[in-house]
Amino acid sequence: MPHVDNARALPENSSGVGEKSVPMRVADIRHVLALEHLCFPTPWSRNSFLMELLNPNALSIVTLVRNSFLMEPANPNAPSNVTTEHNPLEKNSIQAYTCNRIIGDELNILRMAVAPESRRFGFAGRLLDLVLSLSGQKGATQAYLEVRPSNVPAISLYTKKGFQVIGTRPGYYPETGEDALVMMTNIKEIS
Repeated sequence: MPHVDNARALPENSSGVGEKSVPMRVADIRHVLALEHLCFPTPWSRNSFLMELLNPNALSIVTLVRNSFLMEPANPNAPSNVTTEHNPLEKNSIQAYTCNRIIGDELNILRMAVAPESRRFGFAGRLLDLVLSLSGQKGATQAYLEVRPSNVPAISLYTKKGFQVIGTRPGYYPETGEDALVMMTNIKEIS
């Protein structure tokens, strides 16, 4: 069953700048799709997100940010092209999201994206921490993901969070033929 408004309570995950991470719901999909098209060369469809919301093993979360959010990047060395101006879609705009599956004792991170103008503010790291914590509470002991070798910022984040490359999937990304790095971490060791 899709998430409803009163189910949007998660443990506090806030940086103190009007940020809140909550379960994804059907009403969020149009905003998530807009980000999906900005962030991935082969975006998921609306139906893919609907199927995630219906899946009892799914853990899908969005990060909402107040439209008044203006601050310097969390990384003082962020490139000068990182903007602090937002044109939010509504009062609380979705600036990041993740879709995951917990199957047995494994967390599979399927999707994680941050709006291009909101990168370098720490949203992905806080969202990943939340997903790892929640999945650990649900019995997951290991987390897995695939990432493009060319996605250096994501690899850096995952490595910082304790993930290690354990293999490759040749030709995993059909639009480019690029391989995928398979990364894994033990959740209990990092929670």
